[in-house]
Amino acid sequence: MVMHTFYTPIKALVLEYLHYHKEVTELDLATRLKIHPKEIRAILQEMKQNKFIKECYRREHSVSYYSFDEHMFINVVRYRLIFMRTSIENSQQQQNNQQPSFNCEQCAKRFTGNEILRLYNALKDEFICLYCSGVILEDTTAKVNIDFNARSGSRYGHLNRKIFVRQ
Repeated sequence: MVMHTFYTPIKALVLEYLHYHKEVTELDLATRLKIHPKEIRAILQEMKQNKFIKECYRREHSVSYYSFDEHMFINVVRYRLIFMRTSIENSQQQQNNQQPSFNCEQCAKRFTGNEILRLYNALKDEFICLYCSGVILEDTTAKVNIDFNARSGSRYGHLNRKIFVRQ
């Protein structure tokens, strides 16, 4: 099920088939999944580069057998989940930095844009601090960090890059 998160349905299907059937030839994979052999070969090459599958060549049959490497797949999924979590935390941190902040004049308590909505007093037409009943004003000295290198396209598309690249 995790494979469907990071890969297209065809690639996930090939990985699942290799997971359930321990050793499979390229021709068997193409006939059983009803996918063109050239497509299967391309998918197998990509998965071999990502170290998800192993290729075993047997001389007596002159055929290559492919098998799924579960340990490497688990490690890669762990890495991607950690990377996703840190990227989500960074984007939340960045979003919090971009929100306007408000300060109380008396006690210097700081409030975010979400918290300030609860502090509005319609009778006085101003924002009142819950702690000291002082007036809350917008903090003009707060710096807003803007990320000019924002990602385009899907939000987590950058996680689908090749992890192990030969140099």
